[in-house]
Amino acid sequence: MGEHQYAFSHTADASERERLGIREQLLDAQSQRYLTALGIQKGWRCLEVGAGQGSIARWLAEQVGPQGWVVATDITLRFLTGMQLPNVEVRQYDVRTDPLEPGTYHLVHCRAVLHHMPEPQLVVRRMVEALQMGGWLLIGEPDLSSLCAADPTHPLAASFDRQYREICDRIARAKLADPYLGRRVRGLLEDAGLTAIESEGVSRIVRGGGVDARRNSMSLQVFMERGILSQTEYADLESAFLDPSFSFITETTFGAWGKRTS
Repeated sequence: MGEHQYAFSHTADASERERLGIREQLLDAQSQRYLTALGIQKGWRCLEVGAGQGSIARWLAEQVGPQGWVVATDITLRFLTGMQLPNVEVRQYDVRTDPLEPGTYHLVHCRAVLHHMPEPQLVVRRMVEALQMGGWLLIGEPDLSSLCAADPTHPLAASFDRQYREICDRIARAKLADPYLGRRVRGLLEDAGLTAIESEGVSRIVRGGGVDARRNSMSLQVFMERGILSQTEYADLESAFLDPSFSFITETTFGAWGKRTS
C-alpha cells in the first residue's frame, strides 16, 4: 500500500488528527485489554505497525520499561514527530515491502491497517516472520456489516441501512478498503500457522451526535471526496449521524491474537 492508495493519505492534518484521536478514544481500552492478557513483561521488544498518533506505542513503552524496546511504524510520520521516548524508535515503514528484522519481537501489534491492504494475508505472514518463537501477534480490524439502525421503526432507519450498505459495497468494489475484513481476522492468523489463537468482536449501541457518529461522518466525507458517494447521499447519512433520536449499532471491531511456535 503506497501512501497514494490510502484513502486518508491526503486528508488535512487537523481533520486526520481528529479522526485518529477519536479512534484512540474508542479503541485504545479494547486494545490494551487484549495486550495485557498476553502477559507483556518488562524487557519485551514490541513492534507497532500503523502507529497513527502513537497512543498504543506510548502505552507499550510504559509496559516494557526502560529495558524494553518499542518500534512504532507508519507509512507517514506526520503525527509521530513529537514522540521522543528513550525506549521508542519511530520508523517510516511500508509493511508490504520494507524489511523487518526476522525472529526479533516478543509482540507485534497492528490495528485498523489490514483492511486498507489488497493482500492482508501476505502482510500477516510478514509480521509473523518478525516474531521470535513464542512471540505474539495481535491484529484488530473493523467489520461494518453490523453498522445499522438499532430501531428499525425510526423514520431514518430504512434509508440509512440501505444507503450505508450500498456505500460499503462500493468501497469494497473500488478496492479503497475492505469494510468487512474484521470477520476474517481469526482465519488470517490460522492461515499464517499461529497457535493458541483467540478472537473477540466488540460493538455498541450509540446515538447520533456522539463521538462514534462523528468518526463515521468524517470517514464518509473522505469517501465522498473520492467519488464513492454523492453529496446528497452524504447529507442523508449525516442527518442520521447528527440526530440524537437516531440510535445505531456500531461497526464490530474484531481482535485476534496468536502465538508463533514454528
